[in-house]
Amino acid sequence: SVTRSTFKNNDALEGAAILLEFSHLKIEASNILANVADEIGGGMVLFGASTVISHHTTFSKNKALSGAAIFCDDSSTTNLNGAVFLRNEANVNGGAIVLASYSTLVSDNSHFEHNRAVLGHGGAIYRSDGASMNVSDSIFLSNSAINGNGGGIYMSYQGCRLLKYCSEKGIERRGLKSCAAGKNTENLDSASILQCSHLEDLSFTNNTAYAGPSG
Repeated sequence: SVTRSTFKNNDALEGAAILLEFSHLKIEASNILANVADEIGGGMVLFGASTVISHHTTFSKNKALSGAAIFCDDSSTTNLNGAVFLRNEANVNGGAIVLASYSTLVSDNSHFEHNRAVLGHGGAIYRSDGASMNVSDSIFLSNSAINGNGGGIYMSYQGCRLLKYCSEKGIERRGLKSCAAGKNTENLDSASILQCSHLEDLSFTNNTAYAGPSG
C-alpha cells in the first residue's frame, strides 16, 4: 500500500508514475502530479486484471496520448473514493480516465475539473470496449473534449453483455470476451446488450465539447 506519498515529474512510454500488471494496490492521501506518458496513463496504467483502491488521492496535470491520469485496461478494476482529477490532458481520449477492454470503474464522491481531451472524446472519462462504470456523488466542472464528444463523460456505442448470456448462446470460449463487449452481434438478441453504466447524483457544470457537453 501507498500512503501520503507524491509521484511527480516522471516520464515513461506507459504508466509514467505507476504501472500495475497482475497486481493490486491501495493508495491513500497521495498526489500524482505532472507525470507524462508518451502513449497511455500519465498517472497510472492497469493491465492484467489488476486492481487499485484509491482514497482521497489527487491526480493533477498529468499528460498522455489517452487516459492522462488513469488508463484502466484488460479486465482491471479502479475503485475511487474522494479522488480529485484536476487539469489532466490527453491528446486523444480521456482527459482524466480511459476505461477499455472489459475494465471496471467504481467512483464515489470524486471531483473532475478542467480536464481535457484535445483531439478525441471524453474530457473527463472515456468508456469503451464493453467496460463498465458506476459513478456517484461526483462533480464534473469545466472539462472539455475540444474536437470530440462528451465534455464530461463519453460512452461509446459498444455496450456489454453478460458472459453467462454469451455462453448460453454457444459462443466458443475464445470469443466470449468479444461477445460480452458487444462486438459479436450475429444471431444474438440485441436486447441482451447492457449499457454497463450507472450514474447517480452527479453534477455537470460548464463542460464543453464539439458535441455532447456532458455525456
